[in-house]
Amino acid sequence: MKTIKDTLIERGYPERQAQITSANLSKLTGRFKNALDIWMENGKETPMTIRDFSISDLMSRFKGMTYPAALLTLEWLERDYSNAKLAIEKGIR
Repeated sequence: MKTIKDTLIERGYPERQAQITSANLSKLTGRFKNALDIWMENGKETPMTIRDFSISDLMSRFKGMTYPAALLTLEWLERDYSNAKLAIEKGIR
């Protein structure tokens, strides 16, 4: 079975970024983990929304934001909406 890091590298992440991102992705639970599992298996991006932010909106707004990064951002929004929204409004990458 492929690791998260291996999948990220296979899909274009530099090794160091893949290592950091995979550590964060491995902590996902619930629907976020399910969405990650689907993406890892077949590359399919599960549409998700937290309040006024969606995966597709984040990826459009921040050119270069990948699906895994958008998943992490949505999970942050669910966990700590005020701080995450503030960071997004300031222009996270």
